[in-house]
Amino acid sequence: MRKYLIGLLASTLVSGCGGGGTDPISIPLTDIAQFTGVWTYANTAYEQCYPTYDIDNNFVYALKYGPVTQTHRLQQTEYYFFSDANCNHQMGTIADVCDITWSVATGGTDLTNTVRMQCANYTRTFIGITPQGPVNANYVYKDLWHISDNQVYLGVSTGPLNDGGYPTQLETFATYKK
Repeated sequence: MRKYLIGLLASTLVSGCGGGGTDPISIPLTDIAQFTGVWTYANTAYEQCYPTYDIDNNFVYALKYGPVTQTHRLQQTEYYFFSDANCNHQMGTIADVCDITWSVATGGTDLTNTVRMQCANYTRTFIGITPQGPVNANYVYKDLWHISDNQVYLGVSTGPLNDGGYPTQLETFATYKK
């Protein structure tokens, strides 16, 4: 009897261990993999060159927004800096990276293809340019991500937030595209 109980206990413990290496969230039809990959801005305004001038109207640098790359655990956003006002001569890149936590979207949203995404533990890397200023590593960004037709609709950042600090409404325009 004692060997039977030990065998039963051992098989129960082993069968309780999951085998997969992915983190699907617990709602049907929402797979985190569809939110990963390289995303570019859907609005063409982000493809433009944005020159910056100092208080005396002297050119300082120009900026273009780069892609947003997401994995199951990290998000990297790139910004490209140029030495001319037309963005022809790139002088460097800033890459902001944060840890991602995915969770079920709740409360007033279409739960199919919608998740909550939280970014925390920000780091900033300067490539080819002098560091300009530290990133606020304690900043926590919370948003909704909804996918439709390979485009991402984010939560309304200026709208109401739920008790967890996430938006409760989706934008009517796409922010990112694949």
